[in-house]
Amino acid sequence: MRDEMEQIHGSVSNTEILPLAVDTDRFAFERNTQSTRETLDLPDRPIIVTFRRLKPCVGVDLLINAMESVVETHPDALLLIGGKGYLRETLEQQVHTLGLDENVRFLGFVPEAELPTYYAVADCSVVPTKELEGFGLSTIESLSCGTPVVATPVGANPEVLGQFDQQLVCESVSATAVATTISQFLKRDA
Repeated sequence: MRDEMEQIHGSVSNTEILPLAVDTDRFAFERNTQSTRETLDLPDRPIIVTFRRLKPCVGVDLLINAMESVVETHPDALLLIGGKGYLRETLEQQVHTLGLDENVRFLGFVPEAELPTYYAVADCSVVPTKELEGFGLSTIESLSCGTPVVATPVGANPEVLGQFDQQLVCESVSATAVATTISQFLKRDA
């Protein structure tokens, strides 16, 4: 973020970068995974979540392609996609074409009040952004719930996640890089 500010405004030596914030009282959800999974009717298997508008620049299609490789090493992995948008039907067809019907579930719009519950049951959340967008609030919501975030190296993701664990930032914006990062994370979390 600091680099982008310097490119636009020149010197930022007198500037302090303040990322967006979340209500940590609401997003500090206790990670009682088993009972919460039962409440949500979710299986006991590795769960990956993403909450995005279903439009091209946010990379849900890239994440679905990555899941094809993820399930080779983690066949029981389950991706939950929360969000709505005009690409839903296309993305559902992509899931079916790739044979991922048992590994990808579309949740539709998830009310903000329910987000902490989903983050709390997830093994990781993914921010697969393909093109520059504003800093994703979902990143800090997930982190506030204690859920690690795997993200592409776009926008503020490397700067924010690098403070926690540089290995959570994918090498590139590609399905292969996203799959590799998710798989490595699931292996070390097992």
